Amino acid sequence: MSGLLDRLFIWLFLLFVSIFLGLISILLPVTINEREELRVAMFGYPVPFAQ
Repeated sequence: MSGLLDRLFIWLFLLFVSIFLGLISILLPVTINEREELRVAMFGYPVPFAQ
């Protein structure tokens, strides 16, 4: 039973960390000063996070 609780805790921890990192990447604004930097930031297309 202890092994099952350990695995559950690890999965819950990884879930919360991934949600936290996802929210940070969406909510923190990114300012792009040069046009060449825009090419690197194209992976965020559906959510306009770059201003």
